[in-house]
Amino acid sequence: MAKPNEKLLAACDACVVHARNLVESAKLVQASERANIAYHLATLALEEIGRRGLFQIQDAAASVGEVPPWQMNATQDHVQKLFWCFYGMGRVQDIIDQKQFFEKREAAADIHAIRLLGLYVEEVDIGLNIPSKAISAKQSDSLISLAELLVSQAESEKPRETIPQEDIDLQVWFLRAFDDPDKRKRILTKQSFEKLKSLNDVAAWTRQVKDEIERDDAELRA
Repeated sequence: MAKPNEKLLAACDACVVHARNLVESAKLVQASERANIAYHLATLALEEIGRRGLFQIQDAAASVGEVPPWQMNATQDHVQKLFWCFYGMGRVQDIIDQKQFFEKREAAADIHAIRLLGLYVEEVDIGLNIPSKAISAKQSDSLISLAELLVSQAESEKPRETIPQEDIDLQVWFLRAFDDPDKRKRILTKQSFEKLKSLNDVAAWTRQVKDEIERDDAELRA
């Protein structure tokens, strides 16, 4: 069993507090009819929850002596942080709108791309992009609601006093697989996410993905 260190717990708590502040700020900005800026703040809140997840799995990887360089870089990568925010939801039975949740989980890159449209004035194929017109109030409301949901869940979670070695080994395997471009493509497929949706359990899904990839690799070697 591995015990989370105090520095990690403090960093994770700080991420949740900051994410809450960002969500509340997004609501205030949304009320002032600046949907593009509110969308950006909601995205930042999701990224902070993603950073929290990355800190946790980095600690798990460090416990067995391996922290691939990309993990450290991922805390500075917007799309990576969004993906790990969604991956970090261990169970999703409490999600009110599961369809929206899984769409967002699959669309981390889209969230970031939409956010950029709301941040910068620039020339695009169809003309001039005006940030204030790039994101609708409905889009912003949707993302704020999702961020509120995930931050609330993070606030209610209690950190585990011990982490079973089996869980650590599974996380380390997933990190290594995600570091491999070929395996990453095999993980991030529509079919794979459909399995996740039906299982409703991230750990069980990860184990299934691991079994399938290892089986396919063994068949290729044979």
